[in-house]
Amino acid sequence: MSEDQLNRSDQSIINEAKALLKAVDYSSDFDLHEQLRERAFALLAPLAARKQPEALYLSIWVESDPNDPEYSEEKSHELFLSLLREAAEAGSIEAKFRLACELDEDKTREEASALFKQAAEAGHPYAMWCHGLNLYGGTGLPQNKEKGIEFILKAADLKFEGAIQFVSDAYASGLHGFPKDEVESAKWLKKLRDKDLITYISY
Repeated sequence: MSEDQLNRSDQSIINEAKALLKAVDYSSDFDLHEQLRERAFALLAPLAARKQPEALYLSIWVESDPNDPEYSEEKSHELFLSLLREAAEAGSIEAKFRLACELDEDKTREEASALFKQAAEAGHPYAMWCHGLNLYGGTGLPQNKEKGIEFILKAADLKFEGAIQFVSDAYASGLHGFPKDEVESAKWLKKLRDKDLITYISY
């Protein structure tokens, strides 16, 4: 472990690595891009070596290169899924959610639904939305509309955009067991202007 990592918590190191990876997304300078990735890798490697779940997950984004000519698109995807599964099995909630998204198709629907459930029960807002919809529609698991709405409301309370829109629309039209209530609909619709909305998958 490098000297600058001594006496730092795992979470502090992981937070710095996340910030570096986000900076990579906004960098158009190739040299800076590589420097940021190298710094993130140096931070994460010791933690990933001892199977720290979030470090394993973040390392996927540091190490994987979709343009690597050594791998075909199919092989690259297989490797990506393998790394995601390793991080998910180590306990990374974000990895479970991402793996669920990758597996959310007919032939692997039940596994995806189970992973969404695990991530949702661990407090992942986007996963709560997905799990709520799965429960409501009986997708990949037994249908339970009441429980599905509970998870969708939890996701909305945690400011996941899709769930907020769902609740607002449900109140506006009196759907999905919600009473028709334009005032309540407008209250939820207003939340879509909040700056801390969760709108997409991030690191």
